Amino acid sequence: MNELPKMIYDPIERKERKINRWRWRYHCKFDDADEIVKRLKINYDEVTGMLPLNLRSRYAVAEKRYKLFGWNETKVIIEAAVLGHLLDYGENGFDTRSVTLSELLSVLTRYIGSAEYGNYFHVLGITSVTGFDRKVLEHVNSGEFHKNFVSRYVSLCLVDLETGEVFYNESDERIKAYIDLFKPVFDEEKVRAIKEYVLERLGLKNFAVLDRVVEEATEGGEEGKRLAKKVFYDLEKEGMGEVRYDKEFGIVIAKSR
Repeated sequence: MNELPKMIYDPIERKERKINRWRWRYHCKFDDADEIVKRLKINYDEVTGMLPLNLRSRYAVAEKRYKLFGWNETKVIIEAAVLGHLLDYGENGFDTRSVTLSELLSVLTRYIGSAEYGNYFHVLGITSVTGFDRKVLEHVNSGEFHKNFVSRYVSLCLVDLETGEVFYNESDERIKAYIDLFKPVFDEEKVRAIKEYVLERLGLKNFAVLDRVVEEATEGGEEGKRLAKKVFYDLEKEGMGEVRYDKEFGIVIAKSR
C-alpha cells in the first residue's frame, strides 16, 4: 500500500483514483483489546502483552463532495483483518478452532450494512491464525455465496498466511484488482533453499520434520516456521509429499508413494 503513487479503482462510480500519499487520518490500525478487557475483566496490559488482538489495518480513499469545498466523502476502503477467537485465548490460554462459516458471514454482514449506509466500496481481506473451516472455502466460491453475499458495496478474500494462497469468489470481478495487495510476501531465495533441503530429506529418509527443518534450514523463529510450512504445503500441492501431524514429531511431510 505504501508503494506510491497507486491507482485505486472505485467500482461504484467506475473510476480510478490516483493516490500520491496517505494522509494520517486515512490510514489507521485498530484491534479488539478494549472489548476483551471489558468482557474478560482483566488488566489492559495483560491483554496487550499476552493475547493476539484481531489487528486490523484500514486505508480509506476519500474526496471532497464538491471538489474544492465541503466535507470529505469516503469512496473506497481497503482493509486487512485478523479473525480469531479472543475469548478462547482469555479463558483457555489458546485458540485451536478454525473460523466457521457462520462466524465469517456474521462479520461480513456487518461490513455490508456499514458500506451500504455510507455508499462506499469496501475491500476486505481476512486471515485467521487457526485457519478456516473447509466449508468456508467451499462456500466462498459458490454460486450461493455470490448471490447472497457478493454485494455491490463489499468484496471479500480470505488469506492463508502459511501457504500464501488467497481465496475469493471467482464470479466477483472487482476483487481481482485488489488480490495482489493481500498476498503474503515470501523471500523466494529463502524458500528455494528450504525446498532443496526438504527434498534432500525426502530422498534420504522419505520424510522431513518441520521443527528440524526450521532449526537446520532457516534462521529460526516464527518467520522460519512460516517459510518452512509454505514449502511443506507447496510440495504437497506438487504431489511430492503429504503433510500430516505426527504425535511424536509434530508436523511432518512424508514422501508420496
